[in-house]
Amino acid sequence: MSDELPEADCLTGAPHPRHADTVFGHDRPVAQFMEALETGRMHHGWLLSGPKGVGKATFAWQAAKRLIDGGQGPFMVNPKSPAARQVKSLAAPGLSLCRRSWDEKTKRLRSVLGVDDVRRMKSFFTMSSAEGGWRVGIVDSADEMNTSAANALLKLLEEPPARTVFFLIGHQPSLLLPTIRSRCRSLRFDPLTTDDIASALGQASIGTEDLEGVSTLAAGSAGRAVQLMSSDGVELYRLILNMLSTMPGADRQSAMKLAETAAGRQATDQYDMLLDLIPLSLSRLTLMASRGGGVEQGFPGEAEMAARLLPTPTVQQMAAQLVSDVMARAAHGRAVNLDPGQVILDMILSIDTAFRKAA
Repeated sequence: MSDELPEADCLTGAPHPRHADTVFGHDRPVAQFMEALETGRMHHGWLLSGPKGVGKATFAWQAAKRLIDGGQGPFMVNPKSPAARQVKSLAAPGLSLCRRSWDEKTKRLRSVLGVDDVRRMKSFFTMSSAEGGWRVGIVDSADEMNTSAANALLKLLEEPPARTVFFLIGHQPSLLLPTIRSRCRSLRFDPLTTDDIASALGQASIGTEDLEGVSTLAAGSAGRAVQLMSSDGVELYRLILNMLSTMPGADRQSAMKLAETAAGRQATDQYDMLLDLIPLSLSRLTLMASRGGGVEQGFPGEAEMAARLLPTPTVQQMAAQLVSDVMARAAHGRAVNLDPGQVILDMILSIDTAFRKAA
């Protein structure tokens, strides 16, 4: 794929994971992988599972550099080594990347990882030679495969080429075929700490302003933190809280101000972020209310707002259902390409109506 085209396995506003030189916060998976490499018990298939954005792809690319580099040494290879440079430029002779491809007809990335994408990887390993070294296949993400692609990948895992290792990145491994999961060794990646998120952002040359707020909303995901930073997510969340603080009987000016942040062609990222943050705000308030405010982190006034808006288990149950309703409205707005500002305003009014009834 040309560098000028979007990459399906790269977050907007962040460098591709292959350019990272360090994996932060995942000592246990690193140790398990290195033990397999050093003892000669390398499994041909590895399923990297865990929340989206915690570093699974970064690990896979670093592991690819380690295998292609060969020889002895730590997990993190010299970023100036020939292997590291070849992997970063997608020029390593023993590397194949399987991801959603570009559709020339629609001029956009395909919505699923299809069978042709997997077949290209299979053809690559059929034609290429290991020449005594390791060959690596990365599937990012395996969750996006359709049925035909999954069956094609299963055949590769059942009869893997010699000295070939596959890394399957799975945000929701339960969506994969049980037979695929059974043929892979599983590595679990846990959410990152605030310090690890700060380190990951620094490696990507992304500022760490308002790190506490970003970390609270990112929930241990460096990828999510990147999205929050690039879309002014923390400030948008504060606007959402300000709007919710006027309920029931939402302040019209606050509601319009929030809707206006999603208006216009240049506000696509803010619109997508609002569609995620509005239901997240309800989820956080519901959780706080059910726990009596007992959560590790929160924004100023958030716990008090939760206690006021959701004083009883009955209202809390209503709010939990409201989260599903709001998410359905967001999905519908995306699907039929409704006016962003109107979608946001409609979500706000539906939330306010529900709190009015509860009151």
